[in-house]
Amino acid sequence: MTTKQKQTERVALAIKDWIMQQDLEPGDRLPGEAEIMETWEASKSTVREAMRILEAQGLIKTKSGPKGGTFVREVPESKVNVILSNYLFLKMFLFETCISCASL
Repeated sequence: MTTKQKQTERVALAIKDWIMQQDLEPGDRLPGEAEIMETWEASKSTVREAMRILEAQGLIKTKSGPKGGTFVREVPESKVNVILSNYLFLKMFLFETCISCASL
């Protein structure tokens, strides 16, 4: 993982944490790109990539036009179930791998 990737993930995580701390709800607008760059001391490309990560995760939606911006999105229950299922599968896989290695 490159430093750029780490920075992007750090900013994406910071934005997620900020959304939770501010108790934002679906439809609430996030700050503009310039404010995010200043708040988290990140470059424009890092902020844009972090936003793409959050959008791919289904947490935000970006709209263009006069009433555009970046908004918190409602995460569908089906997506939550898939994410949680994948997380638990990977944790179980790692646990089983550790047990297998320990028994050698």
